[in-house]
Amino acid sequence: TRAATMGDLEWVHTAARQMLIDDLGIDPVASQSVRFMRQIEASVAAGREHVAVHEDVLVYRVKVDPVGRSGAQIGGIWVPPAARNRGVGQAGTRGVVAEILNSCPRVTLHVRADNRPAIRCYLGVGFHHVRDFRLLVR
Repeated sequence: TRAATMGDLEWVHTAARQMLIDDLGIDPVASQSVRFMRQIEASVAAGREHVAVHEDVLVYRVKVDPVGRSGAQIGGIWVPPAARNRGVGQAGTRGVVAEILNSCPRVTLHVRADNRPAIRCYLGVGFHHVRDFRLLVR
């Protein structure tokens, strides 16, 4: 994985949007298109967005935020449908986690309990279940 660049902005925006649609059923562009694009642009500029490339094609997105002395959290992981079930998510997550662990003692993430493919991916990277949580959306 590598930090996303401004040249990746359109793809990262699409990936972030699609992740929210797939995961939460929320389309951030429907209500706040300009604001959402600015948030993604700021995230890329701050080095919080990471991508992976395979054969010159972007195939993985993850956001790393927040980062602190006690650890970092990753989220917003998205792999395009055409690249799924090929180990892309696991390889990308393994890469970004290894990079983070060079400077932080732990990495955390949240995953929906019904997202079995993602859970298998994260268990394969070395994550373990700590506790369930509920997501409330307004």
